[in-house]
Amino acid sequence: LLNCNMAATVQLDTNMNLITPTLDGVMRIPGKGLHFNDSKEGSISGAQFHALAEDPEGNIWIGSQNGHINILGAKDKLIAEFYNPQLSWLNFYSILPVGDEIWLGTYNNGIFVLDRHSGKVKGVKTPPSQRIIKMVMSPEGTIHVGTGGGLYTYNKENDSFIFDEGIGDTMVYAICFASDGSLWVGSYRDGLFI
Repeated sequence: LLNCNMAATVQLDTNMNLITPTLDGVMRIPGKGLHFNDSKEGSISGAQFHALAEDPEGNIWIGSQNGHINILGAKDKLIAEFYNPQLSWLNFYSILPVGDEIWLGTYNNGIFVLDRHSGKVKGVKTPPSQRIIKMVMSPEGTIHVGTGGGLYTYNKENDSFIFDEGIGDTMVYAICFASDGSLWVGSYRDGLFI
């Protein structure tokens, strides 16, 4: 079914399609895969895809390990490469829409914050561990950041990150919320935290 056996994450879009980035491209299930093809206009650019997220307008943002950001348009279903020279050298692991911003979590360089409409970099957020693996927002708007050195909660009041002592410095690979609102955190070597 998949074009590659390594699926970095899975997301349900507003049309109830499963979308997953893989090392070789991005798959929409059911539907047709979006494959990398340098020579074809409108195809996805980049390689080794880890990050994707749907913005409030239904556009799917897709990030690769080699500095490419692609946007699958909600209305026209076409892929457009989002190019910004400030970002072209980064390794994207997580994308999180936050209002009119897009937070781009990188593997070793913290979180780059974009204006979703202009595409300009508004700033960089640097939690103590800058290896960003996964970012999620609770229904109440609290942002949690899973890193190579533990779980952090973003403190908007003073633009800082609070370390979760209960989880410690384990590498966080997955974060999600259960239907009861509880936070579930999957780690690389220490199991599951609830």
